[in-house]
Amino acid sequence: MWTPSFYVGSAGNISAGVIERYIQEQRKHQVDDDAQSLQIPPLPHPAPGERPGAHP
Repeated sequence: MWTPSFYVGSAGNISAGVIERYIQEQRKHQVDDDAQSLQIPPLPHPAPGERPGAHP
């Protein structure tokens, strides 16, 4: 569940640019992961003489 909140923390001795690049890379990976999780495997073909959607 998402809430309208935010996180504040310290990143140590690195620049804001490094943090921005890290976030952009994480977003790219998240999009790739989401796309993979949304892929639906193909339905199996029914055996010869079997009706599609019939349950054994």
